[in-house]
Amino acid sequence: MVLAIAAFFRFHRLTVTPPGLHQDEAVNGNNALEAIRTAEYRVFYPENFGREGLFINLQALALILTGEREPWVLRLPSAIAGTMTVAGLYLLAAELYSARAALPAALFLACGFWHVNFSRIGFRAILAPLALVWGLYFLLRAKRGNAMAWSVLAGACFGAGVHSYIAFRIAPLMAVFPLARLRWKAAAAFCAAGMAVALPLVVYFARHEGAFLGRASSISVFIAGDTPAALLNSVGKTAGMLFFAGDGNWRHNIAGEPQLILPVAVMFVAGMAAALRRWREHAPILSALAITALPPALTIEDPPHALRGLMMVVPVYILAGLGGGAIWDAARRRIPAPICALATAVLMVFVAWKGYQDYFVRWAGNRETGRAFSSGMIDMVREMRRLPLETPKCVVLSPYPDMVEVRGFPIGAQPVMFLTGTFDPAEQTRQRIFYILGGQERLAPQGAAMFHLR
Repeated sequence: MVLAIAAFFRFHRLTVTPPGLHQDEAVNGNNALEAIRTAEYRVFYPENFGREGLFINLQALALILTGEREPWVLRLPSAIAGTMTVAGLYLLAAELYSARAALPAALFLACGFWHVNFSRIGFRAILAPLALVWGLYFLLRAKRGNAMAWSVLAGACFGAGVHSYIAFRIAPLMAVFPLARLRWKAAAAFCAAGMAVALPLVVYFARHEGAFLGRASSISVFIAGDTPAALLNSVGKTAGMLFFAGDGNWRHNIAGEPQLILPVAVMFVAGMAAALRRWREHAPILSALAITALPPALTIEDPPHALRGLMMVVPVYILAGLGGGAIWDAARRRIPAPICALATAVLMVFVAWKGYQDYFVRWAGNRETGRAFSSGMIDMVREMRRLPLETPKCVVLSPYPDMVEVRGFPIGAQPVMFLTGTFDPAEQTRQRIFYILGGQERLAPQGAAMFHLR
């Protein structure tokens, strides 16, 4: 039932929500189209500050299988990954604690805006919590029966996670506690499998100096003039985003709202209190929370940052599920069981209703969301498509300070290039589509239809 809810939240209206296409998604799509055309699928794509290749190659597969070149196709791998993450979280929480903690944890993840949102955007970060939940689940299973097989699966998941998103590179620290309880042969199998799967990317980094850290080196708190103050600010905002003020970027969140709705926040606090009281027993989940919080806490760019902290959903929602179980136990001692059951059902329905309202009504229908995804650009491309092939079409791009370029063009051109299939220069010539900067309109071909992209 929870898995069906998770799938609904991730696939419902995927063809139209989010509106538009963000430039970072479009760069992925253009690299995927180029990989299909040239049959060169990379482990790392260097444009746009550099991105691990796994997700882009999955997007290429989606483009091949659907035969469509639309925004929703680039988001299809995210929706699948997000749904699989909910299934993995349930199994992981049940392995750590019990089904009573796992069920609410999985439901909170299934309906929570934080994870739902990134499950519907074509960003590679969505693969990180997927690799984490399944890697930890398989590692915990290795403690009982057929340890070698489970250890190999766990290592493969952690190795695949290295191919997902830069923040995942800190995730192997979370394997320390489970590994310490395995026989040395099983632990060795885990390490060998992980290194084997991660090896192609490791080799790439060894051959390309500077690619390993990429943009992370330019946004680290350690380059700030006052590092202690910057670190304190980022840590405080990262912790506070769960309860008080969340990510202010409309692409990532209902700007400024806490990442957790009130009932889930209360249960998370209850779960934290229960875990801290017996911290030795709960050390794995507490350490997982601290480790997954490091990537957003150690960067100075726009804290709090829901995307960089996406792996936090795993320990956060498991602790919320644990807290829900603790509250249920306390309530059962004072309140008749039928009333407790009714209150629980009402709460679960409210969580699902709130998640739907927040994402599909409040966020999807907000003008700021449309601006964050350049939704007006879709109409512009439709108008371009209606013109005869022989008509020159000139896309005028607005320059701005510190403009990121991809293959010599401002990154703002990427959505148009993806939707028209003109990332390839040969296609630009064939379709007679020209890209120029604002102020250079004199370079436009005579009689060209002008389209201003802002």
